[in-house]
Amino acid sequence: MRSRQMETLQGAISRKDEIPRNCCYIIDDAPFFQIIFNLNGEYDFVELQLDLDRTLIMQFLKLGTGDLEKLKSACIRSNMPIPTEMKMCYDVKTEKYNAQYKYEEVCSEKTGKNAGEVFTNWIKELEG
Repeated sequence: MRSRQMETLQGAISRKDEIPRNCCYIIDDAPFFQIIFNLNGEYDFVELQLDLDRTLIMQFLKLGTGDLEKLKSACIRSNMPIPTEMKMCYDVKTEKYNAQYKYEEVCSEKTGKNAGEVFTNWIKELEG
């Protein structure tokens, strides 16, 4: 059952006519990972856009979080600064990829923002 659901997830992600843009990633001290889709003209989080088993969605998000941990480790090993926010967008229709990185604090007591607020602001930006 799980592999069939994963195929459904992969199929939904690859349908060019339904997903013109997806965005992901935020780091800070603890990594968070989220994908924002535009399906049928609405931007929202992956778990709200795709009718799939919640366990599968959580596994998908954990994979992304694991990738962020690997990126953080690679930055440390290479003595490179660790991004605090990475917005990566792929426009399926134009086949163009865009990435924006920040290195200042994004989610912290100092900024007064949590990851949920940042992701919600990303949706507002995309809708804007």
